[in-house]
Amino acid sequence: MFSLSYGESYAYPVMPFLVIMCSGIAFPTTGAVLLIVEHQCIKALCLAMSDYTDLFQDSFNISMDDMMTIGTKLSHLLDTLNDLFGISILVEVTLLIFTLTFNIFFGLSTEAAFSGTTYYPLLVYFGLTNIAWAVLNAIKLITLLYSGRLASKNMKNIKTELQKLSVKKSLVMREDLKAELELLKEQFSQSAAIRPCELFDLNLQTGVTILAWMATNIIVLMQFRSGEAAN
Repeated sequence: MFSLSYGESYAYPVMPFLVIMCSGIAFPTTGAVLLIVEHQCIKALCLAMSDYTDLFQDSFNISMDDMMTIGTKLSHLLDTLNDLFGISILVEVTLLIFTLTFNIFFGLSTEAAFSGTTYYPLLVYFGLTNIAWAVLNAIKLITLLYSGRLASKNMKNIKTELQKLSVKKSLVMREDLKAELELLKEQFSQSAAIRPCELFDLNLQTGVTILAWMATNIIVLMQFRSGEAAN
């Protein structure tokens, strides 16, 4: 069992190898391509929802049937995106959380290289490498969360426009269109546009929860380190 009180343990080849593997350096192309594809698909969805919102400003030149048809197709597109990338986003976010937690923890452990009278250069390299990977993983996580936030913002704008439309044309709208409009409002009333496997919302609010969870676990790990060093 390794201990932070001994610099030699950090220079042990297996530990850097495991952290590097978990950080995704062994599969950089796959991780980068997946992140780009997810981000671009969510971005395309945001543009489609933004264009649909603009149609409400020109509702006099487009029929209600076309508005409902476009809205239904957009709702199906949103469901398809969640089904298609739900598992991959869930796995990616989970790995990023755990990897980022240990990256930060091992990065903070760099100071152990300067403790006592012995200097451990490999420990310094190991800590700085983890700090670099922590920055990269943080960028990945923020990119995903911010993309989800933009999608949720556009979804809420659509819901607002649908509610306005329901008030403006409730007296002249056919009963079948009223029912379809209510269904659309319900579909666009979810807590977030992107919900991987229906387990959590992909937005910045979830990022705050993740940050609190990571801080708690890093503090616990630091306390374990201090206890081992004292023993």
